[in-house]
Amino acid sequence: PKNCESARLNKCLTDVFGDGELGLNISPDPAVLQSIMKDYTILNNWFLQQWGRDDGIDTIVKNCNALTNFFHCLGGPVCFSMKSMLTDHDVSKEDAYAVRGVFGEYNFNCGAGLGTMLTGNIQCIQSAIASSQDYLKGCTDTYLNNVKHDEPKACNYANQLALCYMTPFHLSTCRSEQDTDTWWACNSQKEFVNQQFGQCYNDMTCKVSEKPLSAHLEQHHTRNADGSHTLRLPDRVEKTAEKGVKLVKGREFTIRF
Repeated sequence: PKNCESARLNKCLTDVFGDGELGLNISPDPAVLQSIMKDYTILNNWFLQQWGRDDGIDTIVKNCNALTNFFHCLGGPVCFSMKSMLTDHDVSKEDAYAVRGVFGEYNFNCGAGLGTMLTGNIQCIQSAIASSQDYLKGCTDTYLNNVKHDEPKACNYANQLALCYMTPFHLSTCRSEQDTDTWWACNSQKEFVNQQFGQCYNDMTCKVSEKPLSAHLEQHHTRNADGSHTLRLPDRVEKTAEKGVKLVKGREFTIRF
């Protein structure tokens, strides 16, 4: 089809993400399901919670199968085209890219990323996510805010997103899995960014041994005496009438792995 058929899309959303036989049952509220293509936080928050569950591979496989079923149900990529997102779904450019970013991220997490997770102790990634979900949500929210208000520096903010996301996995207790898990976290964010700023993809550094991560940790991480960690989000861009844009210090989170 040339256009995203609303009836088909609504059925696919309900069957896959609602309370159907194979559905994920994200919400009993039909309005929430209909907002999945408009509000990135619905699936982003859901998947973070699901990937943080300590039940081995079962929940992750269930969610990955649901994504496959959703794409198959739609019968093609037309509903994810920017034209469709901006017109058929009536969302802003920023929201459209964010929704596409979540689908791109979890296509990786259910593909090459899942293969990487299975080569090691999957519980290490699950534990890091479970301990830092609100912080990880903050990484994404800060990035989206900053590229919206200061798009010329998008690649800089994309790198900040990757480093922000890598941090909990680098600091988590599974030292033997540290490099692999950190690589996984970084590459998932490259796929998120790639939907809007493909030119930034190759500039995002995922090697743990390189200086950007250590420099980021020096500025955004404190190890506390009680064994917990204080992580600070990247600075947040705010628009002002006087100066155009200004940076506001990022929010802090105390996390115990």
